[in-house]
Amino acid sequence: MKSCLSNNFNDDYGSSGYNMNKCKFRYFLAFLIPIILLLVNLLILKLMHPSSNVFSSNQILVADLSSQYSSLFSYLKDVLSGDASIFYSFSKNLGGSMISTFCYYLSSPLNLFLMLVPKMHIVDMMFFLIFIKIGLCGLFMYVYLSKHFNTNRWALLIFSTFYALMGYNLVYYFNIMWLDVVYLTPLVILGIDRIIERKTFGLYTISLMLAIVSNFYIAYMLCIFCIIYFIYQILLKYSIKKDKKLIIKTSILFICGSLLGALLSCFLLVPGVIGLTEMLRMPSNYSEFKIGNYFSAFLTFLSRLFVGTQTVDNILSKMTPNVYFGLFPLVLVILFFFNKNISKKEKLLTGGVYLIFILSFSLNFMNLFWHGFSYPNGYAYRFSFLFSFFSIFIAYKSLITLKFDISYKLIMGILLGIVLGIISFILVLDITFSIIVGFVLSLCLIGIYMFLLSIFSRCLGKKCVVIVFLLLLLLEIMIHINSSFYLTTHLGYSTSYIASESEICSYTERLKKENKRIDSAFIFGTLSSFNCGNSGMSGALTTHNGNLYRFLYETGHTVTYSTISNELHNTPVIYSLLGLKYYYGKDDISDIPNSYYSLIDNLVDADYENNREKYYVYGNELALSLGYLIENKDVAFNKVNSFEYQNEIFENMTGIDDSVLKPYKKKKVSNTKYTFSIDNDETIYISLKYPIPENSRHFAFIIIGDDIYEMNSSNNGIFAIENSYEGKSVDVEIFLNDEVYKYFDDDELIDLYYLDNDVFEQGIDKLSTNQFIVKSMDKNKFSGEIDVDKNNSMLFLSIPYESGWTVFVDGKETDYEQLYDSFIGINLNKGKHKIEMVFYPPGLNVGLLLTTLGIIILSCYGIMKKCKVNVNKNDL
Repeated sequence: MKSCLSNNFNDDYGSSGYNMNKCKFRYFLAFLIPIILLLVNLLILKLMHPSSNVFSSNQILVADLSSQYSSLFSYLKDVLSGDASIFYSFSKNLGGSMISTFCYYLSSPLNLFLMLVPKMHIVDMMFFLIFIKIGLCGLFMYVYLSKHFNTNRWALLIFSTFYALMGYNLVYYFNIMWLDVVYLTPLVILGIDRIIERKTFGLYTISLMLAIVSNFYIAYMLCIFCIIYFIYQILLKYSIKKDKKLIIKTSILFICGSLLGALLSCFLLVPGVIGLTEMLRMPSNYSEFKIGNYFSAFLTFLSRLFVGTQTVDNILSKMTPNVYFGLFPLVLVILFFFNKNISKKEKLLTGGVYLIFILSFSLNFMNLFWHGFSYPNGYAYRFSFLFSFFSIFIAYKSLITLKFDISYKLIMGILLGIVLGIISFILVLDITFSIIVGFVLSLCLIGIYMFLLSIFSRCLGKKCVVIVFLLLLLLEIMIHINSSFYLTTHLGYSTSYIASESEICSYTERLKKENKRIDSAFIFGTLSSFNCGNSGMSGALTTHNGNLYRFLYETGHTVTYSTISNELHNTPVIYSLLGLKYYYGKDDISDIPNSYYSLIDNLVDADYENNREKYYVYGNELALSLGYLIENKDVAFNKVNSFEYQNEIFENMTGIDDSVLKPYKKKKVSNTKYTFSIDNDETIYISLKYPIPENSRHFAFIIIGDDIYEMNSSNNGIFAIENSYEGKSVDVEIFLNDEVYKYFDDDELIDLYYLDNDVFEQGIDKLSTNQFIVKSMDKNKFSGEIDVDKNNSMLFLSIPYESGWTVFVDGKETDYEQLYDSFIGINLNKGKHKIEMVFYPPGLNVGLLLTTLGIIILSCYGIMKKCKVNVNKNDL
């Protein structure tokens, strides 16, 4: 018997004819429905928790959105207002190029909306943009499905809504810069359809260019999928033996369109990629992101297909793929492979695409390939939205081709397979009770969906079934939003970002007039310096300067995979040499021994909840300028430990033949136990030879006498303790986490040193006699004056070395060199010199030229296509 499932289901949702007004209205609904559902869920939560402020934009500030992106958006607002440079910022880890950072975090065209609001409402605008981008996901998915299948059915709204509200968007919404590529993906794929069907690549080229410009990193993953999708559609449409010419012609168009899209984006892509080559990540000794158990990884992937499996407990998990795209579409994908109206060829090709995704979720080397051959620092499987996109596409294709009766045997077989899968999840994976509830609920919904489809396929109770379908779909989506949308699961979140920014920034604005460095604790997140435009050292960025991080790591600073954290626990040596004049934070650090920082002021401000917050401001009188003359530029580092590294730098700069940091006498008892003779009352500085911690916490405990000190990923490096052991032999024992023990060198794990204050002050006094007087630090420019008392002197600038600087000495362009693998050095002769430096991103001019070339090529292509159409009309 011929089923009426697909025809009747679609007929209930409207005619296939294209009525322009209806089409526009449905486009509007496709955009609006996901946003409405999110807001309705917030309203329900508000009714359930009247005291909560769920509609506050501050609720979105979770994870990296709070710690990084809000500060970067603050910086972007300064750029748009003309107060900062898109090329360079001294707020980035002692100073650095911003073009790569802009390309990765801030280049979305929608960010221009920031121009409409004052800086204090940046978070409100980010809240607005997240909802807009999710709405655009629904809109463009509707456009793609309607154009690909040549229909404008109401049923498309179901699938476009599932795409907009898929697990990837609701769990990763705070990675706001990724969402642009997600909503552009349907347009890019529609462009590929146009290449295959109409032999024109205009839409593909433009949409691909927008995706690359918006976020080149996620666009790279999209480009991989474009190749997969193109091959899939070519093999589906053509015969390799019979249609070789068509395949070659279409492939050439696809390649040309791809290259042209890349060419058009070169104005950002070229300088961005060149910038990344100078900002490579430090090598990581281990990565918890790597897949250990392939079978477990496969089961984890399958388990995340069900509703309610992303909960408040694991929603920010860095190890689980976000692949939920809806249970109803999932049912249709399963039925696709049982559909006799689908050819074996199409099933095999579709299965091949799914196999690529499954292996990518289960195998390290494929996962690594999707991520540009670099394991991400958390937030795993960033390409998983492409799996959801393809699945929703297959699901709708399955729906419109379901022209057979769905037997109850098939339903029971599929449900039995799901039950066995759930049992495997529970036995193998670390499953919480709430997730088990999600499995049971999903099983029930899948069973009901299949039962209703079976009834519907027989044309029984059509209208009632449709109503029940819609109610169940609405219920599923609301459960999914409620369990997965972090904004709704943490009702008590608050931040002091907006409330305190004005007071803090006003205060530091006065300090900045001295053109000295101002560092801080992580007050507004890990990029606090960007909020007020301070020239600090602390910060966390994917696009950091690898050489600088390596230098700071070697000198004992708290450096993790992508973060520099300064809590003033290192020795005063590096703080003074790097010119860290001021420091502020919420903690009273006056009890840190011998830090040379003294309290100079404090201020009180209200936080988000109007609580009074106290901020402490410290100053270091021995902090040098950002530049000064040094004795010697060449040093062969002996990396015995961080103390000796600092000793060699200090001796190299000052010419003083004496160690500024001196060791206490040590006796090794075992690999993890030592005895130190403490023969003075100076502050004790401790350093453990540790690997660069990536995500490990509590990786070491140090016991000194009866005192226990903890080292983890947030406070590793050199740290200082009060010396209460004078005249004693102290036992020092180290306990390492088993997980990271293998990354430590058993030979001489720990060292205890003290600062020779006389040598230190003598050296600083010597360096301060020939300091560079900074006149201006403005955007991407830097200028000042210095007196040099002898020829062939080396000016050390504590500005990270990059190749984009142009240096003018007394108006004449001069070469500069790399000192200590990390900083800038300028050779000067005797006399008073005026020095000006301007930073311009390498490759920007080449990129602009290539983009111009791309515009010319695309324009010529458009003219040729138009002329061809006109010729064909005249022939008719």
